Amino acid sequence: MKDDGKVSPLDYLENPELVKMLLSIPRKILHHHEVEGLPQIILHELADKLNLKRASYLIDNPDFDCLKGVAGFCCNQKNTPDHDAWHDPHNFKKHIEQAEFNADMQKFLHASVKKKIGDYANKEDLIALGKNFGMENPQVYTWNMRHGNHGILIFETSDNHASVNNDLIDHATALLGLCPL
Repeated sequence: MKDDGKVSPLDYLENPELVKMLLSIPRKILHHHEVEGLPQIILHELADKLNLKRASYLIDNPDFDCLKGVAGFCCNQKNTPDHDAWHDPHNFKKHIEQAEFNADMQKFLHASVKKKIGDYANKEDLIALGKNFGMENPQVYTWNMRHGNHGILIFETSDNHASVNNDLIDHATALLGLCPL
């Protein structure tokens, strides 16, 4: 940990698999930029490595008054091949489309939360949304994206009372923002 209290990716060296995964994703995004479903692949990989039970990735655009679901992960619906999704992303896409939670997230369309409440300081609306998605103890992380969009990750850990380090989530969610939609 740095003197300013911020955590760097190097602080996770006790978990080299996690660091290796985080550092490898930008190159994989560039290599597979034409593949549809990159956010689903990345969310699946992040959720698996961060031990998440469920995760919903949404994009909020207040200019168009739109909150759109992009990808969903549910550990009980991991209808994916046993091999690495990056080796055959087209096959992964076929499998992930059959996962009900992911399909529901991709169909989700609602009015912008940011336009309604102004900022995300009070996350009660997003926590309620997570509960509507079937999460028992949802946690919320938001971040700014390009073109006035805002990323939202609503998730719960496999241990419902555990939390995920916000600095780690900050690095991980930036990777979702690199994906074409």
